[in-house]
Amino acid sequence: MEMKKKKSLVSNIIVFIVPVLCVFFASYFTYIIWTNLDKKEFDTDTYNQPDNSVIEPEVNEYPDLESLLPDDDSVMPYVQVDVMPQFRGGHEALLKFIGRNLKYPQESIEKGIEGRVIVRFVVSAEGKVTDIVVMRGLDKACDAEAIRVVEAMPDWIPGMQDGKPVPVYFTLPVLYKLTK
Repeated sequence: MEMKKKKSLVSNIIVFIVPVLCVFFASYFTYIIWTNLDKKEFDTDTYNQPDNSVIEPEVNEYPDLESLLPDDDSVMPYVQVDVMPQFRGGHEALLKFIGRNLKYPQESIEKGIEGRVIVRFVVSAEGKVTDIVVMRGLDKACDAEAIRVVEAMPDWIPGMQDGKPVPVYFTLPVLYKLTK
């Protein structure tokens, strides 16, 4: 009889406690992942620089892209291509550029406004940034500042489709966070 009670207790633990622990750990790790996502995005705490000049990234030598351009100038921008457009110097250089050039609007600071501005633009076949649109705004001042910084970007390495440069949509989140 004693052995039967022990088996019953063990089976109850397996049936009830183990699934509860699994749900708990899955929830905990999901929480950890989601709370750390913002830390991987651009942090604007380092953007306040004493000078107002736009910082240009290093420019590497690239092949002449004019010869690779499509003959038809009316090509609609792609959403996904074989090789996505890239900021010269890579993602880290893009974050550094934004960090050095983005100025938190004073009126937004005074109102305590924080959040993300989602900006979409087209990187043309020549690598120029065009057609800048705020997809999700925060407030007028933050939206305007995000557009200003994107407009100030140097030429990108264009996206490639079938070995030719093509215009591609690019979406960029710009994070505004006040220091406490």
